[in-house]
Amino acid sequence: MRTALALLVICLLAHGQELHCELGDWSDTARVALFGSAHSLAGTSDSVLLRLVEERSQAGAGFLKQRLPLRRRGEKLSFSCRVRFRIHGLRGSDGADGLALLLLPEMGLGGQGGGMGFFGLERGLAVEFDTWQNPEDADGNHVGFQRDGSMSSAVARPWPEPLNGGQLWTAWLDYDGTRALLELRLSSDERRPSEAALRYGVDLVEALGCDEAVVGFSAGTGDAVNLHDVYEIRWTCHPATAWELLDVPGR
Repeated sequence: MRTALALLVICLLAHGQELHCELGDWSDTARVALFGSAHSLAGTSDSVLLRLVEERSQAGAGFLKQRLPLRRRGEKLSFSCRVRFRIHGLRGSDGADGLALLLLPEMGLGGQGGGMGFFGLERGLAVEFDTWQNPEDADGNHVGFQRDGSMSSAVARPWPEPLNGGQLWTAWLDYDGTRALLELRLSSDERRPSEAALRYGVDLVEALGCDEAVVGFSAGTGDAVNLHDVYEIRWTCHPATAWELLDVPGR
């Protein structure tokens, strides 16, 4: 397994052939772009790759400059993603506001607090790990999919464990380009669950209005604070028709 100080991007495109494999970290400005309060912690003893926010009333985001292909030569692609992150409430689990994994047509930073660095962006999709109940939320500890800079979830579910309890989370986001279906899995013990926690039907090419998306993370705080830290992200991209044939690392 690659070190948690590294960021691995693998794209397998036309006919299942590997086009490139790049390795970097969030301190490498040639490969990443940081916005707002986000800053690299690569090389620290805790092996944190990226800290998004850590004080009151902040918003931060970090993006890969390497774009994720969603369609090539008219063929829609599928992808699988694995991320590792930690949210640590500074007042126990009573911390705000949460972290989001972003798929956007262009890099950008939205509002702080419950906006989690995503609110107000004109177009995009966010996978939210929300730790604070705002007026738009059914509860204060849930995962969900959000669209086009909205603070309301397109689909969401409460999570039984505190998301900001300080444990290391592993999330898997899988997209089937043929069925236009996103699936999210989440675990605190690094074992991939057999069943998806959430499913959301969306054609990402149409939703984002582009053939290649930018990928990143964002987070926000208000009066209450979490530490929002990213440890690892790994992408694998391949033709949608090869979904059942490809052995995806880390799935």
